[in-house]
Amino acid sequence: MLFRSKHAARAAGVLRGNDAVPAMSNVLFHAPPAVKIEIMKAFQKIRDPRAIPDVARLLKSSDKATRAQAAYTLGLLGAKDQIGPLQKLYEGDHDKDVRHSAFEALSLMPEPQHADWFMKFLGDSDDRLREFAADGLGRIPDSAMPAGAVEKIAARRAGEKSARVKLALAFALTAHGQNA
Repeated sequence: MLFRSKHAARAAGVLRGNDAVPAMSNVLFHAPPAVKIEIMKAFQKIRDPRAIPDVARLLKSSDKATRAQAAYTLGLLGAKDQIGPLQKLYEGDHDKDVRHSAFEALSLMPEPQHADWFMKFLGDSDDRLREFAADGLGRIPDSAMPAGAVEKIAARRAGEKSARVKLALAFALTAHGQNA
């Protein structure tokens, strides 16, 4: 049964089955963790905002993989009404992977007022946080960027050792009209 449920969820995602969203949402909360994750991956492909409330409930799951997948899914769905819960998850979860997923979700749908918050993470010792912070900065409008931010991003890129972070910094620079 588990095998078929996982494959059914995967197929709905591949086929972009919007009609399947309500049915998958109904079983999401009570499904085994592996099925929950497949359903959320389907939601990521389908991109139907009707899934947001049910996915948001999973931010409080006892299973860390489910929490991490829920956070990332909310980011891809653009669930801006979940920014507060995602920030709380980032700040308070004990699992590093869950915190990374919450931070990545926030970087996928940054609010202009978060520019300074992302800027402070460009100097973090954690490569993934630096990468996601740069991605978030690349998605913030030019008008919301703090004074001197683009120059700081360029300086960080020049001294960055991680290829993934360098790429994210290049994205941010390009998004703000600079050559990377």
